[in-house]
Amino acid sequence: AGIGLASKKGIVIKGANYLDSLCKIGTVFLDKTGTLTYGNFDVGKVVPIGMSEDQFMKYLLAAESRSDHPIAKAICLHKNISSIALAQKHYEEIPGQGVKTEYMSHIILAGNALLLQSNKVKFDEINAAGTPIYLAVDGRYAGYVLLKDVVRDKAKLLIKKLDELGIKTVLLSGDKIETVSEVANEVGIKEFYAKLLPQDKTKFVEEAIAKRNDKNLIAFAGDGINDTPSIIRADVGFAMGGIGSDMAVENADVVIMQDHPLKIYDSIQIARKTRAVAIFNIVFSLFVKLTVITLILLGVLGQAGMLVAVLADTGLTVLLTLHSLSLIYRKIK
Repeated sequence: AGIGLASKKGIVIKGANYLDSLCKIGTVFLDKTGTLTYGNFDVGKVVPIGMSEDQFMKYLLAAESRSDHPIAKAICLHKNISSIALAQKHYEEIPGQGVKTEYMSHIILAGNALLLQSNKVKFDEINAAGTPIYLAVDGRYAGYVLLKDVVRDKAKLLIKKLDELGIKTVLLSGDKIETVSEVANEVGIKEFYAKLLPQDKTKFVEEAIAKRNDKNLIAFAGDGINDTPSIIRADVGFAMGGIGSDMAVENADVVIMQDHPLKIYDSIQIARKTRAVAIFNIVFSLFVKLTVITLILLGVLGQAGMLVAVLADTGLTVLLTLHSLSLIYRKIK
């Protein structure tokens, strides 16, 4: 019934054991892009260096044409990239950095500052608010595009609701500190970390797991393929089902089908209501049975003892089953 109620709310919980774990969450680590923000980036600024804007965009589209990352989808939006995607050679998506590919005999790098630094490309890092995607062609810096994302509706309310439940929230992101700080301040998260690789996020989760107890479990919410290791490692892994990668959704314990961050709070509340009903059923059942047994042993019920005993067994089972099924119609506050 609890899983059914979650399904009605657009939440897929992959087992009753995860309902129990949801009740015990003490800390939620949150990815930024696609989780707290829409992941629908707008290309706000294009700055080519040493080439025309058309040539710059051609190389950039080539690099992003085969990626499923929200940033790549934003760059390629409304562009005809089918022929460009087929022309790629040695295409490689580097987690937490970007893309490396060969296109028309040119080696192209497109991604964050770490990608260019690891490939020893000299460039000037951008400090403006937003997400810069740098481009290098044949080892030479070719410019950047600046993308901006928008915080999801009710993301701030999610943080407030989790705070009210006594659940700590931490923002983990691969973006630069200026962008992460801006989002954290907007939604009300006090603890945040920037410029993280996928393995860095997983390390934060593992360190938290090492310190937690059985009553304060660790959850991670993300959407991308880069978040999959952290989703797997956490006690409870949340994935955004709409925008999320197939790998993240497949490995998550809880899938938010409508990409609505407040559903994370809803899933925890559903789990708590389910647990409360289960505890009530057990306690009430034991109380009624012990009461009836006591009355029969004392001879108070007389000849009606057998009838009352049947009602206390089969009748009570039916009653408590109906009480459990009523969960499906509960409201989440």
